[in-house]
Formats: sequence, C-alpha cells, structure tokens
Amino acid sequence: MLGMLFLLWAASLIFPSILAAQDRYVVSYGGFGGYQVPIWVTKELGLLEKYKIHADLVMIPGSSRQMQALLGGSIHFSQIDATAPVTAYLQGANLVVVAGALNKFPFSVVARPEIRQPADLIGKKIGIVNFGGQNELSVLMALKEWNIPREAVNIIPAGPSEGRMVALHTKARDATVLSPPQTIQAEKLGFRTLVHMSDLKASFPLDTVVMHRAFLKQHRGVAKRFLQAFIEYYAPQFSMPPRVSLDGLRTTAEFIAKKVNVDVQTMLDESLLDELEKEGFFKPFKR
Repeated sequence: MLGMLFLLWAASLIFPSILAAQDRYVVSYGGFGGYQVPIWVTKELGLLEKYKIHADLVMIPGSSRQMQALLGGSIHFSQIDATAPVTAYLQGANLVVVAGALNKFPFSVVARPEIRQPADLIGKKIGIVNFGGQNELSVLMALKEWNIPREAVNIIPAGPSEGRMVALHTKARDATVLSPPQTIQAEKLGFRTLVHMSDLKASFPLDTVVMHRAFLKQHRGVAKRFLQAFIEYYAPQFSMPPRVSLDGLRTTAEFIAKKVNVDVQTMLDESLLDELEKEGFFKPFKR
C-alpha cells in the first residue's frame, strides 16, 4: 500500500499537463450511503451542467483506491472522507482539500437490546468495517467522550454493514456502527441506538472535496465551478460556507500517524471558498 501510493505520487507529478487537454472530468464517490450520494444528486439535478462542468461519475469502493485513482490521474475530483487523503498527504502525496460539506460523523452506535448505556460496552465486541478508517476513528472518539479506555472493549473488523447486522443478531458482536438507512432497519429489528455520533463533540471532515494540487493550480476556474455546483445542492441542508474543520483534520492525522500535533494545515486550501464568499455566492443560501 505504501509503495503503491509512493509510485502513484511520483507519477502524478507529470500527469497534470496531460489532464489540461481534457474537456470532461471524472468524479469519484465511495458508495450509496446517505452521506455519500450528494455528488450523484448534483449531477442528476443538472447542477454540474449549469456550471459548465461536463463530468462522469464513478463509484470507487474503498477510499485508498480513490486516492490511487486521483494520484494516478484517472479521476479529477474525489468526494471522500478525510482519512484517505490525510494518509496520502502524510506519505508525501501532493493532494489538497478544498471544501467539506459535513464535519460530523453520520453514524450511530447500535447495540444489542440488553446494552442500555455506553458503560455496558465494557468487555464487549464492537464490529467496524476495518481498521484505519472513519469507522474505527468514530468509535475511538466516542469511547474518549465516554471516558471508556480503548483497551476496555474489543474492536473487531467485521466488513460491510449487512454482515455486521447479522453478527448482532447471532450475538457474535455486541455493537456496531451504522449509518442511515441501516440504522432504521436495525431499530425495526429491535436493536438499540446508544448514540448518534453527530451529537458528539468530536469533529470529522466527512464529505470533503479533494483534488491534486497541480490540477487546482492549472484548472482553478474548473475547480471553482465544480464547487459552486456541489455547494448549491448542499446549501439548504448545511451551514454556509462549507469549510473543513481544521481540528477534525488534525484529529484524523493524529489517529493515522499515532502521534499528536501533526501539521496538516498546508493540505487545506480554502482560497476558492474565500473567493466565492467575497463574491457573495453564499448569501442566497444562508439561513
């Protein structure tokens, strides 16, 4: 994984000049969860065409694959949570985060009905998708707010949500992390929602817009129009402007690097948002 990212990073230093000749752009997203589909809706509503962005959308399961595609030049924009771009950035990739529509975890901790409060998780098995991603980070941040030591629970990789739901039913797992609409299904099956993670104090940049820094430099106008389309869909639901939580980026970097005070500020470029705010683009959307 590390070697692949390094090779793609090196290759990415030469791809922007090739990219410049293209009129169509490729945008990736990670799945069909409620928080993952906005870019598809943006296209279906015609907002990308409205801002003269001729784009093809591609779903790439797995955030590391998205970063490989972005670094390799086969996609131009990625709608993705912060873990993969921060990982790539800490390994030297020349990526930049330009916006973020959501700075809270969209998950809920769902448990078997006999688990009535967070303290009941002590000594229990919590299923997550895999280590190293937003699922694990969300559980760790929740445990921190509950003052439950990491070693007091057993966090186990358990794959997609469907398998984790089965594991709850068979008592192979005591709790897991789910997002809508799976949370609704879980409650219908009698499982208990312990907490909606959006209520936690912790911030986490979820739907970030990531691109290669060289692409931003060479295609600034395209990137700006892309953000306008993306923002217009999000405007009725989220506060404007959609700035990324720097604290959330730092938390993500510290989780990945296993150390504190990691400098990630240079991977954040909000100059496009600054321009749009100065031009009054956000005023019609503010509530």
